[in-house]
Amino acid sequence: LGFDRSASPRLPLVVLQNKMYAWESELAGQVAAKLDWVRAIGAVAAFTFLTCHHEFSNRSGVPHYWMPFGVDTRLYGQHAGEFGPAAQPFDVGFTGASGSKYPMREAILRTITALNVSAYLGTWSQAMLNRADARSWKPLSRKAYAAQLARTKIWVSTTGPKNIVGTRFFEVLASGTTLLLCNRPPAKVLQSSPWVYDGLFEDGVHAVLFDGLDDLPSKILRFLRDEPARRRIVAAAVALARSRHS
Repeated sequence: LGFDRSASPRLPLVVLQNKMYAWESELAGQVAAKLDWVRAIGAVAAFTFLTCHHEFSNRSGVPHYWMPFGVDTRLYGQHAGEFGPAAQPFDVGFTGASGSKYPMREAILRTITALNVSAYLGTWSQAMLNRADARSWKPLSRKAYAAQLARTKIWVSTTGPKNIVGTRFFEVLASGTTLLLCNRPPAKVLQSSPWVYDGLFEDGVHAVLFDGLDDLPSKILRFLRDEPARRRIVAAAVALARSRHS
């Protein structure tokens, strides 16, 4: 733990649980071992980024609470209100991990590429390529990344392992320029984890959810054609990010 527990026996110990999932391609440890550990060290509570907090509480006997990510609204909202062709030359954007670990994201990339839209796309597999390769893409600095978000009308983001709602969701919400278009978890997922987006934002108010790949193209094209509706949702999203997620 980094300190002498016996010297501070009455100090309440609260743990932040990270990587509470198991993937063959990622060294994340075992969930059961982490839950045993948090109980063994006498923690009074724990936080997790995942919406499995109820499950973790039941399995460990230690109350676990959901702690969603937040966002620096000053950094990611510095271009708020910058609309129009010159300010937003890209229609759709997506960056992040893809590959066999994320089959839906691979399919989303293919879907966007097939549309007649201006797209900004980058994946971690492209980041591994030599810069001389035409397919190469390199992650941007935080400032440049915030500017790229602002230059894009719609940004597609999906939940991660165990339905984690990652930082990108909140960065797009805070942009004040860009519509967040994200996946609606399947009904089977919502039966076991109904809290995926609970309390974070509302569909059609602060963001737009798409129901699978068949629904994605129509949602993209709809909000590219309806600029007033896109800006209305963007305005509600940035207000929400500043009041609740900063």
